[in-house]
Amino acid sequence: MNDQSSNRRQFLHKSLATSIGFMGLGVMLEKQLHAHWLHDHSLPGYGPLVPDPRAVIDLPAGFDYQIISRAGDAMNDGLQVPGKHDGMAAFKGPDGTTILVRNHEISHGHRCAGPLDTCDEPLGGIDKTLIYDIGHTVDGMHVPSRGGCTRLVFDTKQGKEPGSLIHHELALIGTEHN
Repeated sequence: MNDQSSNRRQFLHKSLATSIGFMGLGVMLEKQLHAHWLHDHSLPGYGPLVPDPRAVIDLPAGFDYQIISRAGDAMNDGLQVPGKHDGMAAFKGPDGTTILVRNHEISHGHRCAGPLDTCDEPLGGIDKTLIYDIGHTVDGMHVPSRGGCTRLVFDTKQGKEPGSLIHHELALIGTEHN
């Protein structure tokens, strides 16, 4: 056996032994970290999720949630809350209110998900000034994109129930993939 063949075998054996050693070390460290995390809540994060008795969303201990609106609920403007809830932003409003602008990412393939799907005609019942892009024409009727935003106004004054919904309406429609 030549030196080159011997060196290759030694290299492979040492590489294999080193790999197995690091795999064992990784398993050992993972078990220690997991055991430590279960008992020491000073580690980053909020702890394990607690099963929600209402089966809506599991949250860490000490956290709570409030459902503020659901797709299909009636809004103050007479339209239904669109589905496909997406990103949102909160803004300070007047007189201790908070305004939440919620995006609804509805495209033409999503049916029964937004205000355009609750009308007999594509634009029926919708304030035309809220339509960002009138879209294309189908059979002589304008068909805008289906996505948009809703505006929710909450009373967030101290001493009130957290997040008391005051008003909920369509703020924008005729967008897609914003």
